[in-house]
Amino acid sequence: MKIRLHGVYENFTGEIGAVSFVDGLSTTNVSMYDAHRIASGMPASTEDGKDPFDYGVDYGQGDVPDSIPPELTAITTVADEQAAAAASTETVETVEVAPVLTREALEAIADKEGIAGIRAISDPLGIKGTSIKGLIDQILSGKTVVNDATDATDSEE
Repeated sequence: MKIRLHGVYENFTGEIGAVSFVDGLSTTNVSMYDAHRIASGMPASTEDGKDPFDYGVDYGQGDVPDSIPPELTAITTVADEQAAAAASTETVETVEVAPVLTREALEAIADKEGIAGIRAISDPLGIKGTSIKGLIDQILSGKTVVNDATDATDSEE
């Protein structure tokens, strides 16, 4: 399809992008993309006077359905998905999340249960130690130290 420019461009001779024009009419056939691009920036029509944006419909370049299929118009909301998930009979595995341990929380456990309470937390983590302070420091740092005897000497300073 050729493009004809209108208005102040109707006598334009030159190039717009890769499309050449002589007296406002493209010299060669233009792709639909180029026709849309040119017509979006200036008044233009096809050679026979039609809007370039109607090219696919008017020239049979695309099938336009009489109606939109229901599967394309069905809008699913988050609430619908949550209701469907709740109605589902699938079993969901629950995962226990360990509480975030702070120094204050660990010291409160140590006050209540002593070193045995702290070891109940440190043993599964692979942390070994002989002092409450050393175990708490290792739990909070995430580092495993096999012997924390140096912690006892550090605390004496």
